[in-house]
Amino acid sequence: MSHLLLYLDVVLAYTMLKRGYPTFYDMPEKDQELWFRQFAQEFTWESGITEQVKIVFRRKAASHYTKRINEWKQKFDVGEVPKHINPDVWRDLCAHWTKDETNGRGRKGKFVHNLGATSLQTRALQLMKENGGVPVDDFTLMKNAYTNKKTGEIQDGLIKGVIQVVENRKVDLLATQASMCEEGDSASSNSLTVEQLNNLVLEAVPKKKGRYVGLARSTGGASSSSSAHYPLVDELIEKIKTKDTEIEFLKQDNAEIRVELQQNRTTMEENNVLTQTLLQKFRTRFGEDF
Repeated sequence: MSHLLLYLDVVLAYTMLKRGYPTFYDMPEKDQELWFRQFAQEFTWESGITEQVKIVFRRKAASHYTKRINEWKQKFDVGEVPKHINPDVWRDLCAHWTKDETNGRGRKGKFVHNLGATSLQTRALQLMKENGGVPVDDFTLMKNAYTNKKTGEIQDGLIKGVIQVVENRKVDLLATQASMCEEGDSASSNSLTVEQLNNLVLEAVPKKKGRYVGLARSTGGASSSSSAHYPLVDELIEKIKTKDTEIEFLKQDNAEIRVELQQNRTTMEENNVLTQTLLQKFRTRFGEDF
């Protein structure tokens, strides 16, 4: 794997990257194929697994490309130019980054979603409710959150690139599953699990200051399981359980208090009757002045 990454670094910095494409999958198909053919000249494998190697290569190339583009974008944000970069590539990328659709986040690094005052976490809960209580995958959440409901388009350029990367990786992964499935018609060959889709999203989205860009989620301790991607759900469930326990305790405590009050009331009434009886006896014996 280290050899592959080194090869991609050389390709990006010195050789075959002639234009600045926002993502690897924006690159013309012929250029992607050229990258792979060049890679095949440097490394060898069994001929029967060429298609699988190509799929893995494309995924790693896309991921590494996105990582490098994000590093260059950080240079761009502070007015620096990366070393050894092709001037034509840099010019194209600068033009892309200065477009309104990719430069409209303001100074705080916010992204243009279409939820209004609704947060991503709240929308995730809404989608989960609509899905019968089953959490939706991050890919569905991002598309729902960032797609303009009027135009059907994703306004944010970076998020649009991430969605496209995940779409292409879905195709690649489904093709791999189909080729590995002996029957060729099992459910596993034509669908992806929530965990698989979440993994694809986390591989595609860039990270900034310990958070996944566009997901409003920390990278710390990230897991591909659906429950881990919705910490708010777990938190709410725990709060509900705690509240239920408190309510049951209060109900029981309230019932005990009512019983105790009734007992006290009965005792007070009995004591009052006894007091009146004794008082009457004393008055009879010692007079009304007692």
